[in-house]
Amino acid sequence: MAVARHAGTKKKRKAAVRKRKAEAKVKTLAVGAPSLSPVRASFYRRASTVVQRIAETAPEDGLTDALGAATDAGALARALSNSDMIGPAVRELEPLAVVIAKAAEHKQELITEAGGLLTTAQVATTLGISRQAVYKQRQERKLLSVPHGGEEKFPAVQFTPSGQPLPGLARVLGAVGLKGGWGTLDFLVTPDDDELDGLSPAEVLNQHPERLEDVVRLAATHGEHGAG
Repeated sequence: MAVARHAGTKKKRKAAVRKRKAEAKVKTLAVGAPSLSPVRASFYRRASTVVQRIAETAPEDGLTDALGAATDAGALARALSNSDMIGPAVRELEPLAVVIAKAAEHKQELITEAGGLLTTAQVATTLGISRQAVYKQRQERKLLSVPHGGEEKFPAVQFTPSGQPLPGLARVLGAVGLKGGWGTLDFLVTPDDDELDGLSPAEVLNQHPERLEDVVRLAATHGEHGAG
């Protein structure tokens, strides 16, 4: 009888230990990794709340579509940009969530189409010039940069396989009347059936530099210089 009571007590202790470990794990997941600063842990908690709501309430076919994105960030942006997926529960937390997420998803798509983004240091190394020289070329619209992650980064699509700026790039950037780097990047990577035979401006500059004038004319129709 005493043996049975001892065994029962031992099982209860093990169960209690398992419970405490499980609770500790949940608590850790809720507040983030112990190494996170208070600000990072707070952001983690708030972001996790939204992600959990979407995971619990969104239709699975919508989640499948979101998982088809090329990156983790793209998957989250795609989920948030679908008003049918996030539902009223998430819209109550942030009424503009869909608008913000759609913009974020589009930027992720542009980054992918542009072949990724390069830092100022990477561009300086590739071109064999100083960071200050890279900054100057950006200011003079000889190179294109976009704001990303708190700094200016350079779409890889504007460089040839050898690492040099695309032929005629400066003329094209000077002709585009679009404000902001993202709009200009969108122009560079978007195919044009009418003027460029289905190629994007960047593809034409890279593959058919003799057609520079076609790209310049098209660029002049975008933004402040035209109706685009």
